[in-house]
Amino acid sequence: MKFAQQYNKTNFDVDTKDFTFEKLENLYKKDANKVHNLNGLFLNQSQYGKQGVAIIEDEKILVDLPLHFANTVEMILADVDGIEQIKAGKVGFKVYEYESKNRKNKKCYSIKFVDL
Repeated sequence: MKFAQQYNKTNFDVDTKDFTFEKLENLYKKDANKVHNLNGLFLNQSQYGKQGVAIIEDEKILVDLPLHFANTVEMILADVDGIEQIKAGKVGFKVYEYESKNRKNKKCYSIKFVDL
């Protein structure tokens, strides 16, 4: 990998200025079986640390990903092939619900990537 590819900031060429944030829980409750097209990713610094954010252009939304996905997002942003697949519209994700291991009866939400 060339130096510039590895260290220049990744740009997905999606204008997100009019996008709103949406929770994974809301996406799940609207349609648990829907595959969302992934049009980009970036990292935000939240009060809890780094947090990945998914860009969904056709729905004009940004989705905060679970904190445990921050490392995965970092790896994707460092992977030229992964970035190219996202830009080419070949990546999506589905939201799933699970119960927290730390707190009983606490519903949590995460994603699984889907090849399109």
